[in-house]
Amino acid sequence: MAWIDIGPAADLPEGSAMEAVVSGRLVAVYHAEGKFYGLDGVCSHQGGPLAEGKVDSGVVTCPWHGWQYRLPDGAYTVSPSVRQACFPVRIETDRILVGERALGVESDSDGGSQA
Repeated sequence: MAWIDIGPAADLPEGSAMEAVVSGRLVAVYHAEGKFYGLDGVCSHQGGPLAEGKVDSGVVTCPWHGWQYRLPDGAYTVSPSVRQACFPVRIETDRILVGERALGVESDSDGGSQA
């Protein structure tokens, strides 16, 4: 898989989020609880900007209508069969790298990358 450099890790301090275009898709990248996560940045409900949502206890809340998704697997908290696509994120030489393709739903990873 190719990895896309979206900027310095210092630009994404703990508790923050940013948007990046990766292979033509808007990805919301989060630094939460010591890990980095990537989710499709467009809420599956009505297209809200997930990078602008509040993160609490590993869950992001869409700022438009309150839909909540778990950062590790993208699952909607009310109905986990509804999922946001997850993108792998890693830190290499203090740079944030996002995988160009979304992870499969059946992943043995928790989706996060250690800081």
